[in-house]
Amino acid sequence: MICINCPIGCTLVISGAGEHMTIAGNQCPLGIKYAKEELTNPTRNFASSIPVAGGDMSMLSVKTNKPISKKRIMDAIKIIKEQKITAPVRVGDVIVPNILDTGVDIVATRNIPKTSKE
Repeated sequence: MICINCPIGCTLVISGAGEHMTIAGNQCPLGIKYAKEELTNPTRNFASSIPVAGGDMSMLSVKTNKPISKKRIMDAIKIIKEQKITAPVRVGDVIVPNILDTGVDIVATRNIPKTSKE
C-alpha cells in the first residue's frame, strides 16, 4: 500500500490483521494511521452535480465537506440525485446537511446567480 498523506508516498507493508496488524515502511505516524483507516473503514471525498432552476447555469457542482465512508457513497449519491436547487447559490452553501447522519455536509462548489433573462 502506498501512503497518500504527504508527497513522500511511503510504501507501507502490512502484516497480520485486527489487533495483531503491524505496519512498516512509514516515515511518520501518518502512515500508520492511514493504513489502519484504509483497511478498516476507508473514506473518500467525492463530487457530484445537482440541477439548478432559475440560474445562469443548469447544473451545480457539489462535494462532501469531509470524507465519508466508502460504504456510504452510493447511498449518498442517491440522496444527491433527488435534490433540486433554485438559484442563487453561493460557494460553500450547504445543500444537504449531515447526509445519512454521517456528520458530512454536501456543499456547493460554485456560485450560480439568478438568471438575468426577463
